[in-house]
Amino acid sequence: MSGILLYAQTEKERRMRETWNELGHEFHCRTLDLNREFREIAAELDEIASFMYE
Repeated sequence: MSGILLYAQTEKERRMRETWNELGHEFHCRTLDLNREFREIAAELDEIASFMYE
């Protein structure tokens, strides 16, 4: 089982991409910069979705 925490990016320079395993479950934490064109945001969301459901 795995899950993802997805947060809006709040600091320009800080970007979070963490992955860890705890008690046999894989967790992913990502930030998403919402201060961009929607097509760029959508492309990143597609990338996250494909990563999660390979």
